[in-house]
Amino acid sequence: MKDWLAKYSIPLCALFLTGLNVYLNLQNWKKQGTNLMPTAISAVFTFLLWAVLAIAITQFVSRNRKLAERLRECGLKGDVLTLIKKAGTLESLAGRAEWLSQYLEEVWHEFLKDKKNMPNPIGKNSMPDVIDQWTDKQLWRFRIHYQGYLGSMAVVDPECGSELMNEGFPHEGEDYLSVLRKIKAHTEIMRHRANELISSATASAAK
Repeated sequence: MKDWLAKYSIPLCALFLTGLNVYLNLQNWKKQGTNLMPTAISAVFTFLLWAVLAIAITQFVSRNRKLAERLRECGLKGDVLTLIKKAGTLESLAGRAEWLSQYLEEVWHEFLKDKKNMPNPIGKNSMPDVIDQWTDKQLWRFRIHYQGYLGSMAVVDPECGSELMNEGFPHEGEDYLSVLRKIKAHTEIMRHRANELISSATASAAK
């Protein structure tokens, strides 16, 4: 009630002052013996206008209340929110994996530019004892990012059964193309799982 009064205090005050003004004029003109018919007609029209305004305000409040009830009914349940959050996390991890594949391609181009053969990007003994060449530094950075990504996956989505996760780091018997393919396949798996979670959330919200 207090909120309603605070929200509509200005129209209510205007209505009160209009009524008071009409009443005072009627009293004044009554003392003077003037014709009250025009005043009465004016008062009637004034009150009719305020009645229309009051009806409009009532309808506005009623519609807002119904809208609020619908929004509450359509509110996301806890399990739906969990699915949406998990889908967003998986999509973010898919984005990181896509960036990782792009980074690996850039490193490969650095080796190609220097006319060098890139060793197994994730092999145990692929790095020299002294890392002073630009290409080796870039490959070392890729390996750091690769290990960091695996660590994030192990915490956020340990049940993911992609080849990238199953083989871990380091892993022997690989080359540039096989590692690149593995990262891209993992990216598609993550995006597919994220889409499945969104579909499940949408279906749950529609129930």
